[in-house]
Amino acid sequence: ESSMSQKEWAEKHSFGTTQYNNWEKGTRRITVDEAERLCVLYGLTLDFIYRGNLSGISEKIKNSL
Repeated sequence: ESSMSQKEWAEKHSFGTTQYNNWEKGTRRITVDEAERLCVLYGLTLDFIYRGNLSGISEKIKNSL
């Protein structure tokens, strides 16, 4: 999935391209509901999404980041 453009990734996950771009730039924060959806899909934690804390993330996922 790392080869996807922002637009492709956003569309795949039912997010708007502008919305995704705002998260990436730090203009806006992802909502808890949206972040939880990504946690379920990718085995992430809210602590990782909001704080970058890798504890609680599997080694497999850590290695792919």
